[in-house]
Amino acid sequence: MIFRKFILTIISLLALLTLPVYAQSSGYVPFAWDAADLALLVPAGWSVSTVLRDDQPALEISGEDALLTVQALPAVTNDADLRPALESALQSLDITPAALTETDWFGRAAAQAQGYGRAGRLPDQRGLVIAGRGVSQSLLNTVANSVVFSADSTPTAPTYALLWRTEIPAALNIEGTPMPPRIVGLAHSPFDLLYVVDANQGLIALDPTTGAHIITFPFANPSQPNSIAVTPSGAVYVADTACRCLLTFANRSWINPLGSFGGGAPLDVSAAADGTLYTIDRQADGYAIRTLTDTSSRSIPLNFNGAAAPLLAVDADGSVTVVEWLSSLIDGDINGAVSHLDGDTTALQYWLDAPADAVNDLAISPDGQLVAALADGRIAGVNHGALVELAREDSTPRALAVAPDGTLYVGLEDASVVARSASVTPERSGDGSIRHDVPVQGRLSEDVVRQDWHYQGTAGEQITINAVDLTRADALDMAVRLTGPDGGERAYNDDQPGLDLYGRFDAQIAGFVLRETGTYTISVEWLRGAGTYTLGVSANHRFELVTGSAARLQGALQDVFPVQRWIFEGRVGQVVTFTMLVESGDLDPALELIQPGGSRMAYNDDAADPELGVNAQLFRVTLPDSGIYVLEASRYEGSGHYTIVALVN
Repeated sequence: MIFRKFILTIISLLALLTLPVYAQSSGYVPFAWDAADLALLVPAGWSVSTVLRDDQPALEISGEDALLTVQALPAVTNDADLRPALESALQSLDITPAALTETDWFGRAAAQAQGYGRAGRLPDQRGLVIAGRGVSQSLLNTVANSVVFSADSTPTAPTYALLWRTEIPAALNIEGTPMPPRIVGLAHSPFDLLYVVDANQGLIALDPTTGAHIITFPFANPSQPNSIAVTPSGAVYVADTACRCLLTFANRSWINPLGSFGGGAPLDVSAAADGTLYTIDRQADGYAIRTLTDTSSRSIPLNFNGAAAPLLAVDADGSVTVVEWLSSLIDGDINGAVSHLDGDTTALQYWLDAPADAVNDLAISPDGQLVAALADGRIAGVNHGALVELAREDSTPRALAVAPDGTLYVGLEDASVVARSASVTPERSGDGSIRHDVPVQGRLSEDVVRQDWHYQGTAGEQITINAVDLTRADALDMAVRLTGPDGGERAYNDDQPGLDLYGRFDAQIAGFVLRETGTYTISVEWLRGAGTYTLGVSANHRFELVTGSAARLQGALQDVFPVQRWIFEGRVGQVVTFTMLVESGDLDPALELIQPGGSRMAYNDDAADPELGVNAQLFRVTLPDSGIYVLEASRYEGSGHYTIVALVN
């Protein structure tokens, strides 16, 4: 047996040198959708076709016996228009859902057919519809929530949004001394309970929907618990190293414990759907997986060079994942080997990119992704060994549990429990970076009070930063703060100083000139209320006037980009005409020309030429001086793409 494990370890160490590192999600790859100027994740290995539907760009994403369609629509100004758009997409897939319900997508009301599709509005008011046949709700949510608002942006796996947070209060012992809570385990019960194992107080039952405290069951004897599992029948098992057993709880009371383990064990416990219990035992020659059923018990030795206690996780199908921390026979380095239990042996899958003291607990989501609670505060998905951040806590996560609907529960070192879900709108879009003229979105509340975005700035660049509540309901009061590459504050605003933005609580840092080249941090900070904000950075665009040739300038306006500035060098006596033409949406445009001294020279909302309709035009304007002029493209109302034709007469 020792020789066999030695050979397995050598093979594992050789695999460490050859396995590739996957930074991208194991199940999804990014796709740049140029026709709609969007990017999103699509399932790896699926084919993607770009097509036109009703003269609008669409995607057909197909896998084995499954089809996912995504379609961009013209500007949608009425929420009621989303339902027929979704119904049409579902009908094209021969799907008739039981009912359409309301949901949230891109920070605004959206229509949803649970399990089949969703329709909502992008920040620029365009509609977007996603519908699937033969796909899981998890896959549909991942694709829908990965959308970012430029084909050049990087889509990322959606993070887990916060649903609720609750604190476990301290209790008094029999002497009246406070016992501070210490969470060591979480488990979701099929009977709609969330169990929390508190090392000092016992077993605590919470409402998994709200986090409300239901009841506490103190331990019957002094205990040293470290984890918990709940079987489909509702029986609760707590791994306890004081009794070297599994404490058993059923019918609202502690009953006879189960098993007998080595010193300092059991160290972890998980339950499969058939009721089988899997634990980590400690033996004379190392660690072992111990399985217990109603009628049997067996021990499966693990690799002899384990340097720390292994961790277990069991998925809905009963597949057991074990992470062993193995000491290298070559240089003594410790690496995490992620294996699946296969009969009486473990089969190496990949190596974990984290040291033993970095991982506090493991769980498996309903779609089979391994999730890790990390000592640095992150909740991360494990994708072929690489760690992809799903959420970040402000206290060290100590315990994880996952409900069948995918809700993730996290027990924190500060004695609070949080519930998170990937099924709702993510707390932020994209990878945390922001580029000019590309909006991003995030969510703020009393529980999420600040989000940071990173912008690569250039010395001398003039930028405007807008943070807006697209609902226009003044539901969210926020501020924006600009921090320089050296960490020093450069600018701050609570409520916009002008009238560019719709909301009175929208924030704006206008016309700020960057002093250094480097990475700037734009922080959006919560003040009151709750909701989704859209953040945008705009910069000056330069173009050249050429006599006898028309310059065509293309841009887009929306709530977060109400103004775009075009800079050119003019010569005294030049006669120029600027015509702003609407290309999409319900945009009613306006044009303003600012002369080198900074004062307004000309302005137009609706052109004098009736054939131009609501398009704007500055006709045959004579430039009084040589110098740098600013042409501001703005709007009376609406949003959409535009083209400016600049002609020197």
